[in-house]
Amino acid sequence: MTIVLYDVCVPSFQQVLGCQLGMLHKASAYVASRKIPVSALLEKKNGQGERSFAMVAITPANLASEACTVAANVPNPIKQVGNKQISIDDIIDYTGRAQKFILSIPRDRFSQDGQRIVKVPVPGHDAVQVSIKEFILHMVLPNIFLHCSMTYCILNNMGVGVGKKDYPYPPI
Repeated sequence: MTIVLYDVCVPSFQQVLGCQLGMLHKASAYVASRKIPVSALLEKKNGQGERSFAMVAITPANLASEACTVAANVPNPIKQVGNKQISIDDIIDYTGRAQKFILSIPRDRFSQDGQRIVKVPVPGHDAVQVSIKEFILHMVLPNIFLHCSMTYCILNNMGVGVGKKDYPYPPI
C-alpha cells in the first residue's frame, strides 16, 4: 500500500495543532481569570528534570512545520522557537502560523514515495539517516502526540479545565 505523505501529514498535524491551540487558549484564559503569574504555568514541569511547559507546548508546532518542510522539500518560513523566554501568546501565535504554513504547501510538493533519505539529528546521539516516510511515521508523529498529551497533562495538573472534549479536535 502506498502512503501519500501529504495525506498522513497535513490532516494529522492540523488536528493535533488545532487541539493544542484550543488547550493553549484555555490555559491563557485560566491564568488570566485566576490572576496566576504566567511564569508559573510556562515554567511548570511534569516531573523532575523534565522540560518546561513552554517548551513542551511549542514542540508540536516545531515538529509539524519542520516535518512538512522535509517532506515537501520547501523552506520553513517559521523560525523554530528554542529555549528562550516565550509567552502563552507567543506559543499560540507560533502554533497558528505553523498551521497556516502547513496548509499553504501544495499537495504535489510532498514526496510521493517517501523514500528520499534525510539526516535527522537525535538529541544525545549521532544523527541518523532515515527515509522521509520513517521520519514522519516513526519519529515525528509519535513525538507530536506525546507533546500534545504532555501539554494536556500539565494543564490538567494545574487545574485548567481540559478534558476528553478537547481531544481530538474535529479534523479540518
